[in-house]
Amino acid sequence: TKGVDADIVVVYHGVFDEALPGRWTCKVGPLPDLFWVDPCGYARYAAMRILPGDIAEDPDTAIAWAERMCRRLACANASKYNQPPIRRLERRKGTTVFVPLQVPGDVVLQGGIGVVDHLLFVVDEIATAMAKGAGPTTCLVKLHPKSHDPTVRALCIRLAKAGKILLLDDSVHGILSVTDVVCCVNSGVGIEAMLHGVPVWTTGISDYAPWAAARVGRPNGIADSLLAYADSTMGRSDTRQRRIVHHSDAIIRQYIYVHHLCTRMLIPYDFPEMAVQRVLGEGR
Repeated sequence: TKGVDADIVVVYHGVFDEALPGRWTCKVGPLPDLFWVDPCGYARYAAMRILPGDIAEDPDTAIAWAERMCRRLACANASKYNQPPIRRLERRKGTTVFVPLQVPGDVVLQGGIGVVDHLLFVVDEIATAMAKGAGPTTCLVKLHPKSHDPTVRALCIRLAKAGKILLLDDSVHGILSVTDVVCCVNSGVGIEAMLHGVPVWTTGISDYAPWAAARVGRPNGIADSLLAYADSTMGRSDTRQRRIVHHSDAIIRQYIYVHHLCTRMLIPYDFPEMAVQRVLGEGR
């Protein structure tokens, strides 16, 4: 888009080197029937990332909306991508971390940690946490439905055979129902996790506002967080209660964030004129 002689430039799935006036990117949204038109692009420039933490949202309204949306999506097994049928998954002892992998080389990962490095980092951090006394910790991994990278698949199979991860091909709704925390880079599953009331930790440059999804980096960012989580939830076996006990404030912030995002920033597919109005109204 550099050097284009136009007042407004709209691209699909674009990443800009900097936030430039009149540059907009369109992308399929993280939830069914929604898409976004963002004036900044992705990751370190995304408008949803710089959303201020003091937005005027009523927590009770946000929580009620998120719970209704979560039930609607889970009942229909609806997601951005087609999902396998939901089946009942066993709740494992200790802490369960869900790592939804992205497509290697995806433009939304630009400037951040790669898929392989992300997975190996999480696995190493879990081992460190358990060595320090965090107790049993299970790492659930799901390959991206559009990922056909043989290197990533081979790595997952090798880690699964070594007992370091459980590689699943289940619906995200089923997996989230037994998950204590989601650890991703910039995955749309993070938004679904917020609807489910699951804390989201990110290991790279993401579109999520820092006050909504915790940044966990090196060294020992995940390990220390897992240790704190294990200490505060000791003796509790119910996944939902474990999350609420340790992350009640964070979960409320996530509800507020995802409610504002989906009702104020994302645009329904059947209202394309809203996208045009937004670009024409704010693009100059």
